[in-house]
Amino acid sequence: MERALAEEMVHELLAIGENLSRLNDLIEAHIAEEALKKKFKIPLGEAMAGGVVLLLPIIRLYPDLDPDK
Repeated sequence: MERALAEEMVHELLAIGENLSRLNDLIEAHIAEEALKKKFKIPLGEAMAGGVVLLLPIIRLYPDLDPDK
């Protein structure tokens, strides 16, 4: 994988993460019913975890693109 593609993919994955985080904030702020909140938060957590899984092969190839470093 070329570095330019890796950089673009990391950029897009981080943008998705920011959007998912805002969605989580909306859920927390506006849904009081715990059962309904859980119906949103479980798949939201799975989506967030999926973003991390997508980052791993990129970070293995280009460790300096790790957003946590």
